[in-house]
Amino acid sequence: VRPAMTTLSWARRGAGLLSCRASVMSSLRVQPLMEQRRFKKDKPVPDENLYPLTQAIAKAKTESPERAFREGFDLAMFLNIDPRKADHQIRTLTVLPHGTGKSIKICVFATDAAADQAREAGAHVVGGEELVNEIKDGRLDFDRTIATPAMMPKLNKVARILGPRGMMPNNKLGTVTDNVADKVRELMGAVTLRADKVGNVHALVGKRSFTEEQLVANISAIVTKVAEHRPAGVKEPYVKSCSVSTSMGPSFKVVPSDLLAYATVDGNAAKKTTVNENTNSAIRFVNPEEWDSVDLSRLRSKKLKKYLVARRAAMGLPTGQPDEPETFAARARLRHVNNKRTRAAAAAAAEAAGDAPAGSSMAAGAA
Repeated sequence: VRPAMTTLSWARRGAGLLSCRASVMSSLRVQPLMEQRRFKKDKPVPDENLYPLTQAIAKAKTESPERAFREGFDLAMFLNIDPRKADHQIRTLTVLPHGTGKSIKICVFATDAAADQAREAGAHVVGGEELVNEIKDGRLDFDRTIATPAMMPKLNKVARILGPRGMMPNNKLGTVTDNVADKVRELMGAVTLRADKVGNVHALVGKRSFTEEQLVANISAIVTKVAEHRPAGVKEPYVKSCSVSTSMGPSFKVVPSDLLAYATVDGNAAKKTTVNENTNSAIRFVNPEEWDSVDLSRLRSKKLKKYLVARRAAMGLPTGQPDEPETFAARARLRHVNNKRTRAAAAAAAEAAGDAPAGSSMAAGAA
């Protein structure tokens, strides 16, 4: 016989029903929020179009919302190199004419007169062996380092601390020198260019508040340095793709040939830099101002030639490209005329020599 339910058992059952009802109601309230998250508006599609450098800079500055801090302006390039090879590694330092807009703290390892010169030049941290011991204990309140050659053996103690952070003085970067004063002034507005394991070079070229002319000048300095360190044997295109963006904004792709046009060689813009000294007819770079006047037959890059033809056609300018069917027909007619003249000349020479009679098939064919 089933025992009668006591008051306590009824209370327990009622509490269970109430908790079940509460869980159902909470799930009903959460479901609309989950639906909103699932079907929320898709993210904007990235812009895959190619723009000239000045236009890409303008779009990156205008189409990115304003932030509560000073955004940086970045340049990214994908180079046609293989960093696994020793001669394809790119690591250098370049000085930007307008700086990066970022305050950099410089540490100088020097003693005696060199230390005094570094302090006068504006170095934030200067010291000798005692500074090495402080870094070993955990001091890292600086961004870049410079050292005199005499101090390099003493830096072996902190090589494992500075090396992974990219702050170890290096001969390749020119941060091991006796002329520390000039190097301190140089590093105030310098950036380090280093290719990663897949060939990307990323650099800060300034702040979003910079003018377009200042950003173009800084980018020109970076592109020039990258072009100077082009490894031997690298095939075209050297720059596969490139883009500019703000720190938290969308990126806009730049025409690689337009970017390389801003590289300078010996102070002159590389408008028509030839492939080598013995081939003056091949053009590698094209100045954006000469898109409508450059001789397309002298271009080495087929992709650049195709791009310029399409650009001229879109602007309503003459492309300078003949019609292919007419060209083929004209060449066929020219070959026919030349063959006919050749046969006639051969028949006349044979008849004059008496090798073939006047009414022979050769003479008839030539006629």
